[in-house]
Amino acid sequence: MVIENTFKRKEPVKKKVEKIINAGYDVQARIVVSSYDKSMLGGYARYEDRKEKSGTGRFIHEDRLNDGYNALPDSLQTFKEQNVFSSIQLHTREGVLFDGDYRNTDIVAIVKQERCREYTPVEVKFLSDGWEKVGNQMQARKNLRKSLIEWKIVSK
Repeated sequence: MVIENTFKRKEPVKKKVEKIINAGYDVQARIVVSSYDKSMLGGYARYEDRKEKSGTGRFIHEDRLNDGYNALPDSLQTFKEQNVFSSIQLHTREGVLFDGDYRNTDIVAIVKQERCREYTPVEVKFLSDGWEKVGNQMQARKNLRKSLIEWKIVSK
């Protein structure tokens, strides 16, 4: 079972996890740790890709992204102190960052370190290519909308 959550609000997560554990399951948190730039790109890219494929997308406003992004370290610290999860794994887009005994590890420091490290050349290219693609998708939507408006005016 997968439960997607940003960990922005700790109590609802804790209650849900306790309910599942009380039903006899182990609950592992798998958290994607990303820089702010990658996180923002991910939100825009997800929206533009879905908009392009299906005509609709779920856009996450920057304020909501900021709230979740900023809340993660504090939530992780609380979950650690209260021993909420059976285990915690930290992932990057490239692979596993941490998979061990989170109760005896400063997982918040790992998150903060990953978020502020310098980008590799591969990551710089990923961000550059990603934003170029998003910009092209936005422009294509703008051009399509303009064409539809012009068509509607001409066809009257």
